[in-house]
Amino acid sequence: MPESKGRRRNRARPSRSRRGSITPTTPAATETARKFNWPRFGLRLRPRTWRKIRRWSFISAAAIFAALIIGSFALSSFPGGIGGQGLSGAGDGAQIGDHWHSTLLMEICGETIDLPASDGGVHSHGVGDGLIHVHPYNLEEAGLGANIGRFFDSFPLEIYPDQVETLEGEIYRNGDPCPDGTIGTVQVLVNGQDMTETFREYTPKDDDDVKVYFREVAGQGQ
Repeated sequence: MPESKGRRRNRARPSRSRRGSITPTTPAATETARKFNWPRFGLRLRPRTWRKIRRWSFISAAAIFAALIIGSFALSSFPGGIGGQGLSGAGDGAQIGDHWHSTLLMEICGETIDLPASDGGVHSHGVGDGLIHVHPYNLEEAGLGANIGRFFDSFPLEIYPDQVETLEGEIYRNGDPCPDGTIGTVQVLVNGQDMTETFREYTPKDDDDVKVYFREVAGQGQ
């Protein structure tokens, strides 16, 4: 039956799209448009979706950070190293996993000095031991760090090329007289070789022989 004049037909008007937006053309597209905004230059998610993304990003970052910390600690403390090669510090001194011994004699004005037990990767086991024990526990104590200077720094005394301060606080400087009247000078020998000027940096090897003196040295103190 033809429509009567003056009566508008009930036709669905196409929805107007905003400038710069995409007009959905299917039910699925309409549902998508309801969930998301489609700005001109990209996708903008709902606040709930962004919260999920931020939460999982934080969890992932925390897990990666924890793995890095654990891995770093394992590398610095693993005693045998990786593949049995040992963890290497700089230089040719003892490495983590090594256990070396050097003999030690310390003598001041003819009197033998016994050192007490000390801590660290280069240490003494106590009076009567007569050894420098070298077995680094970490990279700082390995390689060039496994030196004689570190050994003497593990005690409350000081030994330098120009003076010695004993455990009791007595100081002997180059040129000071010993009780017998002789003029004393600091001298450090490693395997018979004079290492007085550089002994603190020397990294003792297994079976080295280290001697520390304050005594009269031929050609000095004249």
